[in-house]
Amino acid sequence: MNMLKKIMHLDIATFIAFLAGKKIPILDQGQIHFKTFGEEQKPSIEHYKQFILPNIHKYEEQRINLLKIFRIRCFLFIPILITILTLSTLWYYLMDAYGITTEIKNYTMGTGLLLGVAVLWVYAPVSKYKLAIKSEIFPLIFSFFRGSLIYQVKSDFPLKSVLSSGIIPLYDYKFMEDSIKGTYKDVKLHLTQATLEIANKAGKNNTRKTIFKGIIIQLSMNRSFYGKTIVRKDAGVIGNLFGKQFETLQNVKLEDPVFEKQFEVYASDQIEARYLLNPSFMERLIQLAKLFNNEPIQCSFFENSLLITISSSKDYFEPGSIFAPATFEEDINTVLEQMHLIFQIIDILKLNEKNRL
Repeated sequence: MNMLKKIMHLDIATFIAFLAGKKIPILDQGQIHFKTFGEEQKPSIEHYKQFILPNIHKYEEQRINLLKIFRIRCFLFIPILITILTLSTLWYYLMDAYGITTEIKNYTMGTGLLLGVAVLWVYAPVSKYKLAIKSEIFPLIFSFFRGSLIYQVKSDFPLKSVLSSGIIPLYDYKFMEDSIKGTYKDVKLHLTQATLEIANKAGKNNTRKTIFKGIIIQLSMNRSFYGKTIVRKDAGVIGNLFGKQFETLQNVKLEDPVFEKQFEVYASDQIEARYLLNPSFMERLIQLAKLFNNEPIQCSFFENSLLITISSSKDYFEPGSIFAPATFEEDINTVLEQMHLIFQIIDILKLNEKNRL
């Protein structure tokens, strides 16, 4: 069920109604409504008509056709599932009867592989539609920012260059997607989604363990910090992952009880840390946590950058439901809301000022 909701962005009731033959909602441009999240983001209807509108009829036609294919494959999946389970069960009892225990393990792996291939085949029309939107429509949505931000599906985030921040754990494998890069008020911004894994060397099986999944945001500015200031949410995690580098920092106590309850602060320079973590910044960081459903947030002021990590199992910057008409209203409003709060962080910290602390 979790995979179903992740891929299709829908609730179970909607999916059941769809399989039962409920009519697919069609395009109605009169229902489009954009939200405003600040002076820097006022989506104009003229901009929408110039860049987005020419594409929606093509995507609406594609959406309806792919939904029809998807519905057919959902029903075909039932006999496919029965066939796989029947053959796998017969194979299991045959191997068990001859006492071939090694083949029983292969049976389990083989069954899972076949089911996985079948599920991917069923979801292929939905995945195709969403990938097309991310590749072609999302860059157009980010053009609402007047060319200051560029979006691409494949990430080129320089992860190794921010390891000195102290909040990126050591990893063996990385998987990154969704790159948002550009400037806001002379502050360079680079955002990506990442999954970091380490090899689990215990035992015979070559397995992996996820140590971070979420969003990484780097804000580069025209000034440098004297030391390093780290804000973390989950006590005990950083100490285990970052070792001696973290142990050299001092614990900083702040006067805001709400912030102290949610976050812990460690720094190499207490005076600088208190200057950076002013009441406005602490309030905005709490709001950022709320926007991302109170997911664990960490940030690090180091060198000339502020690095923010948001741990989350959710996939952000994903297209809306394939069951919604292709106006891209939901996608535009979601992008504007998420980027607005990032811009507010920059405004409050005044990261565009060139003077040093």
